[in-house]
Amino acid sequence: MPVGLDTNALLGESSPPAELVARCRQGRLTLLTADPQLNELARVTRYPKIRARLKPALAGRLVNDVHEIAEIVE
Repeated sequence: MPVGLDTNALLGESSPPAELVARCRQGRLTLLTADPQLNELARVTRYPKIRARLKPALAGRLVNDVHEIAEIVE
């Protein structure tokens, strides 16, 4: 089943959207995204309030993980 998530949902660790991301990682769902959303995710992870919660290395890994597990759509 394909799912699309708001960028903010990808930053959560223990929320219903985070559970959907976990299912995508397990191959139980297909995450749909587009290049603009991946760019937004990379940009948002640089915000000071996000960096306080999500260290740069982890943020980079998140962006790379989403790029790997997602199906990129136009």
